[in-house]
Amino acid sequence: MGSIPKAQARAVQKYKKEHYDTVTVRVKKGISAKWKLFAYRHGYESLNQFVVEAVDEKIDRMKDMPVQGDLSDLL
Repeated sequence: MGSIPKAQARAVQKYKKEHYDTVTVRVKKGISAKWKLFAYRHGYESLNQFVVEAVDEKIDRMKDMPVQGDLSDLL
């Protein structure tokens, strides 16, 4: 199997840049491996999928709690 053509790689990068945001999370050494293993053992296809779903679930649980400022435009 060869590598993908450079034009295709550029097209993929362009698509990602236009359609996705990147969020960086810094954790202590070993934590990401622990999270990744947990995610895969529970049927997630990726750590990204696990983290996105976990954050969405947390937001859903907290959306009716009192906050400082207006979050209506975010939810």
